[in-house]
Amino acid sequence: MFLLKLILFCFFVFSFAFSQNLGIGIRFFSDFHFAYRAKENLLVNGVFSTGALGIYFFNYNDFGGIEIGGNFGYKGTKGNFSMPLIMKDLTKDENQNTALTFAEMDIRMGPKLGRVFYPQFGYSAGYRFKMENLIEDTKIPHQLKAFYMNLPVGMSIYLPTQFGNTGFGFFYVIGLSNTVISEKNFNYKKETGRLHSLRFQITVLFGE
Repeated sequence: MFLLKLILFCFFVFSFAFSQNLGIGIRFFSDFHFAYRAKENLLVNGVFSTGALGIYFFNYNDFGGIEIGGNFGYKGTKGNFSMPLIMKDLTKDENQNTALTFAEMDIRMGPKLGRVFYPQFGYSAGYRFKMENLIEDTKIPHQLKAFYMNLPVGMSIYLPTQFGNTGFGFFYVIGLSNTVISEKNFNYKKETGRLHSLRFQITVLFGE
């Protein structure tokens, strides 16, 4: 753990020392969530999506760099505010009616390839304020975990403009922490479940 913190710190200092492109940006994105081994861990078996908005600090040089930001995501149950596709239960099961609201901080880093390609990986940590109808069988004792950590891995493409850049990206967000801890069967064997997601984002950056 100490080594990881040292590497992140050195990368951060290096990025600032040789920075050429920096600014503040806005992210618009949607996460398409699905549960790892859902049937074994009580979590819903269908995909559902959340819409989100974020602000981030961008600092890159000719070789690579770093982004630090914060995001807020939302999906309500049926009948509440929603947007087509990006805040929906995407399953044939009409009974699925999930809700998820979260706030998170993230850090991403990676090299710069060419003029517009930015492979990125990092960490995100957040808190889920609202989690509804994520469990298939509520009769089985379980506990939902509000705090979480994820590992986003993907690619951003930033296209230069007169005011900064605009772009889009795709990430596979790996759930590192348990979403639910349950006691299945009569032997009270601990089972864990995690949420993964596919993230599609659009960005607008104001800066050099």
